[in-house]
Amino acid sequence: MSDYFKNSIDHIMAELGLIELKLDSKLRSIQRDDRTSTNNQIQGLYVSEKEIDSIVNIASYMKEEKVSSSQEPEPVQLVDSLVQLKNSISAKKKESLRRGITLKLGILEELFQLSAFDIDVLLLCLLPEINLMI
Repeated sequence: MSDYFKNSIDHIMAELGLIELKLDSKLRSIQRDDRTSTNNQIQGLYVSEKEIDSIVNIASYMKEEKVSSSQEPEPVQLVDSLVQLKNSISAKKKESLRRGITLKLGILEELFQLSAFDIDVLLLCLLPEINLMI
């Protein structure tokens, strides 16, 4: 892999990979809590396994090593992966900008003064569209 983003699409796809890990981590947390708790806070909300799989697998091709379902990562591994990917994206963004490469997501962030949460929501809204393209 490169040490910088060659274009905005590479950057957005990397950010979507980060969103995928965040979703995966949260889904696993909910599943663990659901197994141990009799008081379900999200009772009445139903997301089918097919929909969960679709969401989780959207950017999985971005991963260098795909984890098989028999080797589910531990929560600590997911957190480590999140931190590593976040640091990698940050370093690549800096290097891309240093090289004069325009990253449109960054421009959008600055133009509208978006927070990290706002960017995550924006990327989540993109997921269904990216899924249709893949």
